[in-house]
Amino acid sequence: MIHAIDMGRKAAASIDKLLGGDGNIDEYLVDKERPNAWLGQGENFADKTRVTMPYLTIEERCTNFSLIELGYSNKEATEEAKRCLQCDLRLQIKASPLPPENWLKLDASTVANVPETNGVYQLLNENNEVIYIKGTMNLRKELQEQLTTNREAKHFLYEEAKMFTTRESELLQQFLKKHGKLPRQNVDIDDLY
Repeated sequence: MIHAIDMGRKAAASIDKLLGGDGNIDEYLVDKERPNAWLGQGENFADKTRVTMPYLTIEERCTNFSLIELGYSNKEATEEAKRCLQCDLRLQIKASPLPPENWLKLDASTVANVPETNGVYQLLNENNEVIYIKGTMNLRKELQEQLTTNREAKHFLYEEAKMFTTRESELLQQFLKKHGKLPRQNVDIDDLY
């Protein structure tokens, strides 16, 4: 596989030259870093070379349909595995980005963009913990009221729902199942029904 990629790069360089280029197809998106010579248990692993895969000779390839790559011996496979487990690709690995948060900041300008329709909203505190779940006939009006009266709420989520009482009950039951209690500001058990 690696050999095929190498041959493909050589072919691309030749094509580039044929079309008037300089044959340089190298493109570096980041500066190369010299791998640390110590990682794990083996010293100077970064300087280890690839174990060459044994192949059938060209003469043998012409006379049969056997696999060309003969495979590694146990010793060769072990050496290659040690090298691969400690390759310099680790320098390219970065923490994966987290998905964006879907909560909105509870402020007048954000609430002004919420539709005046049936739906359910959830209020979150500064730690983004759900503290209140409520269904309503007018999302914007309810959130504007919460904005002026609820000092603990810092963020919110909302969803439009024609059957807002049913959706409110579903969300409360999901919360109860997950946390073993209702959100802190949903003190009335009637909220479940």
